[in-house]
Amino acid sequence: MTATTPASTVLLIEDSPSDAVLIHSHLALVDGWVVLHATTLSAGLAILGHTEVHAVLLDLGLPDTDRLEGLRRLREAHNVPVVVLTGHRETDFGADALRHGAQDFLSKDDVDAAALDRSLRYARERHEHAIALTRAQLRLSQYARAVAHDIRTPLATIRGFAELIKVEEQGRGAPESRVAAFADRITAATRRLTTMTSDLLVDAESVSGDVPVDLTATARWAVELLTNELEQADADVTVLHLPTVVGHRATLRRVFTNLIANAIHHVDVRPLRIRIVGESHEDGSWDVVVEDNGTRVDADLVARGAPLDPDALQPTGGHGHGLRAVASTVIEHDGSTWLSTTADGGLRIAMRFPRSRVQGGGQP
Repeated sequence: MTATTPASTVLLIEDSPSDAVLIHSHLALVDGWVVLHATTLSAGLAILGHTEVHAVLLDLGLPDTDRLEGLRRLREAHNVPVVVLTGHRETDFGADALRHGAQDFLSKDDVDAAALDRSLRYARERHEHAIALTRAQLRLSQYARAVAHDIRTPLATIRGFAELIKVEEQGRGAPESRVAAFADRITAATRRLTTMTSDLLVDAESVSGDVPVDLTATARWAVELLTNELEQADADVTVLHLPTVVGHRATLRRVFTNLIANAIHHVDVRPLRIRIVGESHEDGSWDVVVEDNGTRVDADLVARGAPLDPDALQPTGGHGHGLRAVASTVIEHDGSTWLSTTADGGLRIAMRFPRSRVQGGGQP
């Protein structure tokens, strides 16, 4: 005897009798769905309050709500995958619905049995993946808090002993000794590590990757991280005013860390000078420019009148290392990366972020 798969319940919230009959008839042609029907959002919410529903088909033109407001109310009240139904000229509302938590949208003019079945099943799968991701992020947050506590305690101990060493040196009349200088370096390093631990904890606790990121602070964070390498390479980094970009802080940090480390390791000029500056444009976009005073740049790496294509980039060494990752990250933030040479032959990397990503509408 073959076991049958239990049917899933879909709630159709649709006030048009003809559209409701059409959708009922379509879903009757495929196995696995039991359809409940409500003609208003309020009635649909009432059903969701006492009935297990696996997915919702939501009309955006209900009489008791204003388009996306209905989706918002439904999402706030119940954690259930939603597929919105739009009219032929309402595809823009469908795209907005995706940004407001819907898993998919369908135009009523294009609905058939296969499309409905596919959309509902995919919506359930994506919803389940989103729940699993949220749980994983919660576990990461809990782990990060535990690790942060475990790291902060020994850091505080190390910093305390370094300060005691400095006091001892001062007490015996040797405040400028090498031991005192080493103690100062240990104190500064533990202070940086404490700040980094706090910042990483905030990143781990952020459910959404898109947050306002102060790129000035982010670039300076990378400089602090690479302090020892910069000193050993006789390198200096100047960070001027950069915009605040809505994006993923951890990946943007890696961009600056990557570019500074590249210059340290692959530019032969000493002293090495790296300059990071922001340049605003009339359309509200910003260029975040990283340039060095190197004298040898592979001409094949310099794009001529076109943004850098990470898929086409096949670096073999020098500045080419990591540029693929940098360009990919900027593309993920709706931007583009442009390469050119500076007046002294160094590399100029301009990462352009559009107005939509710049907090404050692109104003300096």
